[in-house]
Amino acid sequence: MTNEQKRKRSLFWTLVVVFVVAPLLMCGGLATWWMGRSAVARKELDRRIAQLQSDGLPVDDASLATYYDQLADSENAAAWIELITYFESDAFTSRIQTFPIIGMGDDPPAPDVQWRDEEAVVALLNDLKPKIEQLQSLTATSRTVRFPRQFESFNTLLPHVQSMRQLSRLMMLEHVIALREGDAQRDFRAIQSMLGLSTIMRDDPILISQFLRLALHGVGVDALHETLRYGDLNARQLQSISDQLATFEDVYTPLRQAINGERALALSLIQNPGQHPDLLPNSGQVLRTLSSRPIDALFYLDQLDDYAKFRTTSLDAFFADTQQWEEDFQHQIQTESALEGFDHILTKLTFPAFTAFSFAHVRHAMLNRLAIVAVAIEQFKQRTGGFPSDLDAIESSSLRLDDLKPIGSDRFGYRLTERGAVLWAYDFDGAINDPEKLQVPINPPPTEGEVNAQNRIWVWRFDESKETSEN
Repeated sequence: MTNEQKRKRSLFWTLVVVFVVAPLLMCGGLATWWMGRSAVARKELDRRIAQLQSDGLPVDDASLATYYDQLADSENAAAWIELITYFESDAFTSRIQTFPIIGMGDDPPAPDVQWRDEEAVVALLNDLKPKIEQLQSLTATSRTVRFPRQFESFNTLLPHVQSMRQLSRLMMLEHVIALREGDAQRDFRAIQSMLGLSTIMRDDPILISQFLRLALHGVGVDALHETLRYGDLNARQLQSISDQLATFEDVYTPLRQAINGERALALSLIQNPGQHPDLLPNSGQVLRTLSSRPIDALFYLDQLDDYAKFRTTSLDAFFADTQQWEEDFQHQIQTESALEGFDHILTKLTFPAFTAFSFAHVRHAMLNRLAIVAVAIEQFKQRTGGFPSDLDAIESSSLRLDDLKPIGSDRFGYRLTERGAVLWAYDFDGAINDPEKLQVPINPPPTEGEVNAQNRIWVWRFDESKETSEN
């Protein structure tokens, strides 16, 4: 073999090594590395899931069903379903189309203003009296209710939960008529029932259910707000409502239970997305292309664990921790590499709206505390014949203002007025993104006109001339 032939042969094998062998080795190395990191992640994920199971927490649909069974009570479920079925029937829904609150009719005016629909509404509520009494009896138990439910990750349906809205609207209509007729006992039972509808979902471990629970609580407080201005609840009724409001002060337990529920809903999907392409309808094609994703699942668990470390020492601490978590989470997403972005794709698609949920919890807690203080002011008025000169006067062994602080301030605003008194906070929703607004202002926020409608629930006015019921 000549030198020229040797040179060509050497060049040939060099090219084979460079363009064939080396890429194959590189691909093999990358594949080994990829499978190795996945195996390590799978081992860690298995350990984390085993720890959750050891702690009695749900990790999939089956264990979530068991968890729900342990939290809630099914004793009254059949009665609730019977009631819901009636109010969802075509016969009922077609009848109420033109009615206010429960249908498409115009909202009723203030209790001291003439209302053209009043006679028709009274007739409807008289016809529904047996059903209304059944509803009020069920909500009076203060039990959480476990509805029949088939957990299917993000395809889980909640038909009975959504029906609570209509029942709440019916009780609001009952409250409106009771207030207009001066029937304090009827009004009292309507408010109790509205707050009770929120109570029955307290232990539901699904985030959507908890959002609705907070909304129903707000409806009850809204009715109470109106009653304290225009109605005449007696001392016994006021104390009963105050006791009921106190049960809503634990804002953290329902939140932790929702965290446990959402974790279980997500884990089966994130671990093996290709097996569940129908769980995210708008992302089904993406899911079909993805295999086992233990790294994604670990990232999801890490974010949930970080979020669940929020402090419960005060609303301010909880709110600050929630804001910091959201800032850190968004920074991590925005600065991640392309590989990390691929690793975390399902977490970003499925992670619950916990920040919005936390803000809703804070708003709910502030509103509940404002309502508790408002009831205490009315109780003081009934005991002494006049409103307190300041909020310190309503403190007692069972009501400590340090336990009822709003975000950003030590006290709600309060002062005597020419007609009575006024208690206020501030529109929390409008202040979330502006730290300077996260404090109780010196003066009550304006409530006149639609432009200030959002402030009305945060300003409670008491009339010195209002009579007190002895019933």
